[in-house]
Amino acid sequence: MPISNWALEKFVAPDAASLIRNNMLPLPEAASSRRDWVGNFLLNAMFVVSMPDTARALRMAAILRVQGCCFEYEEMSLCLTKYIESRRGQIDCLFAALRHAEQWAHQAYQGYMLIKTIAGQERLFDKGDGSVLQRLNEIQNASKHAYEKLSSGNGEKVLAVWLSDSGIHCSAAALTHEEMAHVVDDLSIAALALSSPKAK
Repeated sequence: MPISNWALEKFVAPDAASLIRNNMLPLPEAASSRRDWVGNFLLNAMFVVSMPDTARALRMAAILRVQGCCFEYEEMSLCLTKYIESRRGQIDCLFAALRHAEQWAHQAYQGYMLIKTIAGQERLFDKGDGSVLQRLNEIQNASKHAYEKLSSGNGEKVLAVWLSDSGIHCSAAALTHEEMAHVVDDLSIAALALSSPKAK
């Protein structure tokens, strides 16, 4: 049975009443070879390129996080579509989409952190700079520390991270659907390069 706008906002998530269409972009083309990344990397690491154990572990971990990011992005979109097509009747599909949204943020941010380490970068962003990565960090932190935020009673409603027609949100930041797709694209390009290291 469909739920009213008031009930959605009160008991499910902020902006839940605005979810009337799935505006997520398709999985970027750069992610099309995602199922081959691990196999390609293993073959290269075993037979083509020799690298220290730590370097190999970091690269494998980064590739797996980016694969996870792609998977969660796809599943988020599928669940969101099911929810919308049910005319709000399948509320479990909305909660599934929200779970995948939180996991997408975690996998994406960890992927960036690992790639940063591999590249020898000092930081991903400057504090409060408003960049995509700074806001992604805010969102994954909101999910990570949901217990503290929700139990403190400081204005958080039901969920620490939620979706709307425009993108993914927490109380402190948001990413648009275009920015989410850019994150997946950016990470996929990096994972593809990591999966085929060049022999020196």
